[in-house]
Amino acid sequence: MKVHRVYIFAALLCLGFVKTKAQQQSVRGTWIVNYQKSELKGNPKFALAREISIDFGNDSFTTKTINIDSSNTDQPVQISKYTLDGKPNEKLRAGKFKSSVIVKTAMDKKSFTKDQVITSLDTADNPNRKINEQFSLSEDGKELILKRTIEVNQRPKYTLVFTGVYERVVDSK
Repeated sequence: MKVHRVYIFAALLCLGFVKTKAQQQSVRGTWIVNYQKSELKGNPKFALAREISIDFGNDSFTTKTINIDSSNTDQPVQISKYTLDGKPNEKLRAGKFKSSVIVKTAMDKKSFTKDQVITSLDTADNPNRKINEQFSLSEDGKELILKRTIEVNQRPKYTLVFTGVYERVVDSK
């Protein structure tokens, strides 16, 4: 009987290890920005979300982000849900912008790409923008790398490119 208990205990330990390893090899989870490792290239710290949580459903993708403002104060949590069917996810934002987002993900959930077109309803004050975000895991699965390219369509046109490095928040459960 003692031998069976040892086998059951060992099996449970292995299952926990496999689950932990699987979570580490996916972008799913909560991530905190590491400003020292990030390459902002002259952009302000608030160009990157302070915290990102990512989750996948069968046919959807959800992000929760906490941004900071120019005085480093946390802003309200923003929750965005996208379908993974390749069709644009459109919404009106703050009555001033129309946003169209297409999310593409790799089947292994180790990377995904968000292509977003923001069309301003008042182009005099708010130029149109195209944003490409490429999220991928580091080799060891401990860091989430975000490469963001923003094309701003105003005169003169300009492009911002920077990289954010996020570290996985370890679940204390």
